[in-house]
Amino acid sequence: MGDLSIYEFARFSFEQKADLIKNKGVFLEILNDGDNEISLYYLQGLFVEVEVNKLQNVIVDITPFRQGYKANKYKDKLLAS
Repeated sequence: MGDLSIYEFARFSFEQKADLIKNKGVFLEILNDGDNEISLYYLQGLFVEVEVNKLQNVIVDITPFRQGYKANKYKDKLLAS
């Protein structure tokens, strides 16, 4: 399977997205944001944020991106690694 477009990824069900990330995603970084924890993965040409509510231990959002403001918040941490 080649690179995914953001549109293709968005069409998957929530469960399909979670399974794809679990099975094929490459974990890159984790950020703490109050009650939520945001994990960054690389998946078939996309970056994907998985936001988990730490108190309830549930995924609250899965957001794909390639570049832009979301990528900028990880830039310094990833370049330092």
